[in-house]
Amino acid sequence: MNAQIIQLENILVPHPHFTAAMGRLTQCFKHATGSRDPIGIALIGDSGAGKSRVLEEFEAEHPSYRTDTGLIVPVLRLRLPSRPTVKHLIELLLHKLEDPLFDKGTENIKLLRLLKLLRHTQTLMLLLDEFQHFVDKSTHKVLHHLADTLKVIVDESRLALVVAGLPGCKAVLDQNVQLARRFLAPVVMPRFDWAQKKSRAEFVGILISIQEALAPYKLPQLGNADMAFRFYCATGGLFGYIVKILRQALWNATDNNTIHITLADLQSAYHSAVWPTVKGAGFEVPFASDFMLTPNDATLIIAQLVGTADEPES
Repeated sequence: MNAQIIQLENILVPHPHFTAAMGRLTQCFKHATGSRDPIGIALIGDSGAGKSRVLEEFEAEHPSYRTDTGLIVPVLRLRLPSRPTVKHLIELLLHKLEDPLFDKGTENIKLLRLLKLLRHTQTLMLLLDEFQHFVDKSTHKVLHHLADTLKVIVDESRLALVVAGLPGCKAVLDQNVQLARRFLAPVVMPRFDWAQKKSRAEFVGILISIQEALAPYKLPQLGNADMAFRFYCATGGLFGYIVKILRQALWNATDNNTIHITLADLQSAYHSAVWPTVKGAGFEVPFASDFMLTPNDATLIIAQLVGTADEPES
């Protein structure tokens, strides 16, 4: 993987939504030890809106380290599997804390060991990604036993809790009053909205920043109004989809031993990188030369549907 592809994978454009979310988490972390009750924050948004990146960056700002007494983990981040159980959740947390016996013992014994280890590692904040997995996919019912166990972990360890997930994850808190009362107002990570001038300008700014980071690759001017609109229709205003398309374009260019990426190359990359979730208004060919570049209500409504059928976040 060349330097530009690595740069694209790791690029961080601190747009207002990202900065606001980081600010809320920082404040929560700062006051975690002084609060009488554990503090909770829910980070909610569509797949690709940047929730996972917020958690990753926050963890990176508070890295684990070792002392003479052992491992210290100020922030513990876990990406939940698609069908979590209480046993699985506890084992995953123990494994993240480097417990060599993470899969040994009964559920209760492992829970007690986890609580002890969280104190020993001086963990102050727990970050749980893909929190919508606390809702059973087949029955659409909240996994209450799992939510109750999480409440015990948070209460006994006095951890600040941050959960991130799709909008549907609100059901977990709505149906668990004891857990919900620990949560502050949710932090919403919205997609960019072409119809709003400020949001549109922020979206264009991100494209410009990305293009600067991808030099010496030669691309069409991403900050150009027409090109930005093409990207908006292709991504629905979701940052994660911008990365997917451009990553594929760079892969293709590297394989073809060229630094030049054309409009046709972007169309090819789009077809390879993005699962088709919407149809109509020419959205299957957002980078075609004859794509309609005049925004209208119908086009913008369809763009907002991009990514809504996705479950995991990139």
